[in-house]
Amino acid sequence: MRNGLRCFLASILLLVCTSGLAQDYEYPIPFQRFNGNIYTVLDFAAGDTAYGMRFYLSQTVVSPTLTEAGPVAASFMYYLRMRALASVRYAFRVDTSGLSGATVANRSFQIFAASSPVIVSGWPQLLTVNLVGDSPFPALKFMTPRGGKPLEQVVVPLTAASAMVRVEINVGAGTAGNVRYWIDADYADPPTGILEDAGAGLDNAAWSGVIAAAIGMSSTTSAFRANCGGTFSINHITSSDDLLFGDNFEFGYQ
Repeated sequence: MRNGLRCFLASILLLVCTSGLAQDYEYPIPFQRFNGNIYTVLDFAAGDTAYGMRFYLSQTVVSPTLTEAGPVAASFMYYLRMRALASVRYAFRVDTSGLSGATVANRSFQIFAASSPVIVSGWPQLLTVNLVGDSPFPALKFMTPRGGKPLEQVVVPLTAASAMVRVEINVGAGTAGNVRYWIDADYADPPTGILEDAGAGLDNAAWSGVIAAAIGMSSTTSAFRANCGGTFSINHITSSDDLLFGDNFEFGYQ
C-alpha cells in the first residue's frame, strides 16, 4: 500500500511540475474534475506532500473572471465510492490570504460536500462546508441534516487567513449520528464543535452513509462573483477513507 501511495503522490508532483498554469490536466484516480469558468491549478503548500487546488479568481488571459461568469462558475475535485461509509474523516487547509473582497456575509461559496447514496427530504449531503464573507477573516459555515428536522448549521469565524479544518461524519440512529469538527486542532484534541442536535443526535441513519465527496469551489453567490478576486487555496487534503490515502492517514514519502 505504501509503495502504491508513493507512486500516487509522485504522479501528483509530476502533474504540478509539468502543468504550469495549464488547465488541461487530469486528477489522479479515483478523483474526477469539474471546471466551469474558474482558473484552477493543482497546488502544494510549501513543505507539504499532500496536494490541493489553487483558484485564480481574477484570471483574464485564458479564462473569464468570476464577474463575467454565471451562477455555474465552479471548479472542484470529486470521487465516488462503491459502498457508503458510516464513519469517515476528511481534513484540508484553507488559505484565504490572497482572496480579496470577501468581507460581507452574502459573499460565499461551497468548499466541501460529503454526499449520501440516497436523498432524504430533498437533501442529499451529509455535510457541506461553505466559506462565508466576514471581517477581518472569512468564516466557515457547517451544515448537516437531522432526521425529521431542519438542517443544523453553525458559522465559525476564522481567526487567521489560513486554517486547518478537520471533520468527522458519523451516520446512525439517534445519538450515533453526529458531525464533529476541529479548527487548527488535531483529532486527539477536544472538537472545536459538534453538530448533534443539542445532544439528541442527528438521527441521520436514513442517509445510509458517505458515498461521495467533493472539495473545491462551487455554489458561488452573485455577490461573491461580483465583488471578490485574487486567489484562494485548499491544500493538505487527507482522509481516513482508504480508497484515497491508505490506513490511518499514512501518506507521503517514507
